[in-house]
Amino acid sequence: MLATLVVLGLIFVGGLAWNVARRVPPAAVTGGPYDDDPRAREAYMTARFELATRSAESLSAAEQGFHQLVESYPDRAAGWSGLADTLLLLREFGSMGDEVAYPQAERRLARPGVRGVVVAR
Repeated sequence: MLATLVVLGLIFVGGLAWNVARRVPPAAVTGGPYDDDPRAREAYMTARFELATRSAESLSAAEQGFHQLVESYPDRAAGWSGLADTLLLLREFGSMGDEVAYPQAERRLARPGVRGVVVAR
């Protein structure tokens, strides 16, 4: 009985491992918005990390990182949307008020290439 359970367990775990191994991660298929420039990709990933940390200091760092990206790549929506996300989170976790954050975020999203995004108030 115990041997049967062990064998069934191994079959189950082996099946899971095979199923996971054959999947291709989504990032490998679609690519990132700055994969063509390693420095820009690093800046983007750092800014996204700072954004996710959600402290006043990290959000300021994220804002600076996204500003640099949109200055270098104004045609890429990822930088603009990251900047808008940062401004909205500065409203919650930083010192920026609603009357400043919402209009700034809306202006950042009103760029060519940034479509279908609505700033909810």
